[in-house]
Amino acid sequence: MTPTSRPAPPPARLRLAIDTDPGLDDAVALLVALGLDAVDLVLVTSAAGNIGLDRATANARALLDAVGAAEVPLGRGVVPAGTSLMAAGIHGDDGLGGVLGAPPPVRLPDAAGLLRDTAKAGPMAMAAIAPLTNLAAWLDAGLRLPAPLAVMGGAIAVPGNAPQPGLPAGAALTAEFNFAADPSAAERVLAAGLDLLLVPLDVTRQVRADRAWTRALAGRSGRAPALAARLIEAYFRDAGARESRPLHDPLAVLALSHPGLFTWAERPLAVVTDPSAGQPGTCVAASDGRRPVRVALEVDRAAALALIAEAIAAAG
Repeated sequence: MTPTSRPAPPPARLRLAIDTDPGLDDAVALLVALGLDAVDLVLVTSAAGNIGLDRATANARALLDAVGAAEVPLGRGVVPAGTSLMAAGIHGDDGLGGVLGAPPPVRLPDAAGLLRDTAKAGPMAMAAIAPLTNLAAWLDAGLRLPAPLAVMGGAIAVPGNAPQPGLPAGAALTAEFNFAADPSAAERVLAAGLDLLLVPLDVTRQVRADRAWTRALAGRSGRAPALAARLIEAYFRDAGARESRPLHDPLAVLALSHPGLFTWAERPLAVVTDPSAGQPGTCVAASDGRRPVRVALEVDRAAALALIAEAIAAAG
């Protein structure tokens, strides 16, 4: 894969929408977006993924409220057609490791309508850090998606992280969770010819919060650092002997706000949807002439971790 020119630099202040399924690292990504000087978080939309849609929606509401960002519009996404993989083993039965208790379900406007209305106020980008169910549904409904669009998903040259029903014990995983949770939606989005930045496991696994970094974050003043540290501590609960956890979703935000942190390459990609062709959700080379997506291959790890910490400290 040949490195290419970087994505165009963002405007001085980026209007950003986030499609999310909170989720511990999703929650950290929301806090990062709220604290970045370069970002104006103008919309959050909920999706099923790490947890079911009702709980993901309530979690997003609770997170925004917890750091004084209740004014950020929040819309409810679409119910997946199939059964989500979900990841309670990592994120807890409530999706947030018990950090915020169990926020009550909330009734919210439809995300598609909010997306349409928010786009009228001017150009905006989107970080999609959940299964791509909402985005595929919006495309099918004729909505124009924000551009650029950063997608946290896929695994290019590294193992996947999504167990597949029916796989033999010990079989190598090739699919990433967000893509495996809704392979058809992921393929629909990658085939749509969008201005798309892919932030796969290849790069997100390079930026890891260790226990010392998390303790330092907890020592900063404000509600957001304390909350983020508790979320990351919950993320460690299933880590066993591992001393760090990857911060997958915040990197999709940084790919839009600070693309110069990354090394990029272009590749036309497709997603396996037929189990007879491999593990559903696996990224493969596309052969149908579709527009290549820009793929993040490397990242300045130290700079990314410092920026994440500074943004969280500024979030409230």
